Parts: sequence; structure tokens; C-alpha cells
Amino acid sequence: MTIKVAYGRFQMHDLFPACDIILRFDTFKRINSIVREKHMQKTAAKATPAEEKKQRTIKEYVGLVLRGMAMGASDIVPGVSGGTMAFILGIYEELINSIRTIGQPEFIQAVLKFRVKDIFRILNWQFLIAVAAGIIISLLTLSKGL
Repeated sequence: MTIKVAYGRFQMHDLFPACDIILRFDTFKRINSIVREKHMQKTAAKATPAEEKKQRTIKEYVGLVLRGMAMGASDIVPGVSGGTMAFILGIYEELINSIRTIGQPEFIQAVLKFRVKDIFRILNWQFLIAVAAGIIISLLTLSKGL
């Protein structure tokens, strides 16, 4: 798709000439501002890992351990990634967000000042422990001799 300015208008040519879209500049600006506003609302609505923590049942934690075991099993197989398995199993985004909190200034300050209560409040530790336990169990049981 290309965008050209011609006679005060934006022309967007798609692959097919019959699909030309011509917008006046003010219309284009209005559409662009609406799209940006919706994007900002969507990104602002995303929860941080601390807010993302939710009360889980024992059954859900067992499911997380099993997903971790699948990730660990895939780590053993050459060419297969545990991250890919996390993506397939639907825990990738929460895993990345939970790990990302470790580098946040708020978490680092809590660690340096030994504020254990704040560390557990900030970090999605229940989720990380459940997944890590599954990975460790799988690595220890499925890999040949360490």
C-alpha cells in the first residue's frame, strides 16, 4: 500500500487499482486520531503483572505446572523452544510480563532495600513458581544423566 499526496489529498493504492481510497487531509487526520485514541485506550487497559495476578484455584496451579512440564520437555528436544510451547499453551504473555517485572525500578529498589513484602506484591511469584516447578520436574525426569 502506498500513500501519495496529490492535490491536497492522500491516495492509498492497494494491490488492485479498483481499490483506490482517496481521503481529504482533514478526514485522514480525524481517522488517524480516532485510531490512535483507541490504541492508547487498549494499551492503557493492559494490566501490569502485579495487577495481572489473580486468585487461582489448585486446579489452575496444577494446569500451570503441567504447562511448565510441557515447556521443559520441549526444551530437551533440539530445535524446539519452551517459549514456543508457552505461546501454544496460552501462557506466553503472562510469562513475559511476569519476567519483565524483575527489571523494573520498583522491583529492584524493593530487592536492594530487602522489602520482602513489596517484592511479593510486585512479582507474580505464584505463577512463576508453578511454571518453573513444571520445567524443573520435566528437565530432571526426562533428560538423560546430568
